[in-house]
Amino acid sequence: MKTKKFPRPHSFASIPLPKISLPCRVACIGAVPLVVALCLAVTSFAAEKKDEKKPEPPRVLVALPLAVEAGTNTTIRLRGLSLAETKAIRFVSTNAAAAAASTNAALSATLKTKGKAEVPKDYDVKRVGDTQLEVELKLPASLAAGPLALVVITPEGETAPYLLTIAPAGSLVAEKEPNGGFRQAQELSFGKTVRGTISEPNDVDVFRFAGQKDERIVATVTAARMGSSLDGILTLYNNAGQILATSDDSEAGPDPLLNARLPADGTYFLGLIDAHDRGSPMHVYLLSLNRTKPEKR
Repeated sequence: MKTKKFPRPHSFASIPLPKISLPCRVACIGAVPLVVALCLAVTSFAAEKKDEKKPEPPRVLVALPLAVEAGTNTTIRLRGLSLAETKAIRFVSTNAAAAAASTNAALSATLKTKGKAEVPKDYDVKRVGDTQLEVELKLPASLAAGPLALVVITPEGETAPYLLTIAPAGSLVAEKEPNGGFRQAQELSFGKTVRGTISEPNDVDVFRFAGQKDERIVATVTAARMGSSLDGILTLYNNAGQILATSDDSEAGPDPLLNARLPADGTYFLGLIDAHDRGSPMHVYLLSLNRTKPEKR
């Protein structure tokens, strides 16, 4: 009996290949550089798309000045990121009081100018911004004191609400230069708020007030919490120039809060500086001074 042999599979080497004509071979060889070029182009395009940075979303970083009074027509500057193509500005409601303010027919914001803004040397653009708006505000006298939320509208979208401080009529005092020493100190009354700027490096703003023995004073700086570049240090001096108290940071962050009891009747001084000896138009602040009755001892 003959043994039946199973057929052996062909190896790849034993499979006959079709013959390719010379023109076809030339065409295939000529296509190789084109394929390689296309692959390189696609890879390069993908790398460029990957490296392409998305534009910063629009954002308001700080208002210059930080506060305005009700019952006035005033111009402010809004500094931030991606604001150069701003279309409009509107007020929004964040609470019941803000809702009433935002629907006040006499309240308006008119865009006057928009564009790029200079970034000071060695400053982080994401903290100080590179675009700026000039906005004219009409604030009715009926506008309640407190935060007023505004939104900037751009082709890239809307900014998050920025809270501009509305101060009671007659409560704001403009800082007046020169006020860089005890002899040049600007007078400050209790219940008032200075609207000022540490305008250049190593700038010092000094204010003078009259106090009574055992009177407790509270001096508050509002700056960093509202987007200002100022990291303030506030110091209380007596009439002889001796330091009585100093405040750097507070629970509100870098903004100083100075609470002190006055040792005697007389003249006192408050000095405000930047902790890093910096200064610029973005180092804006509000300095308020209040007191309580003299403590009984």
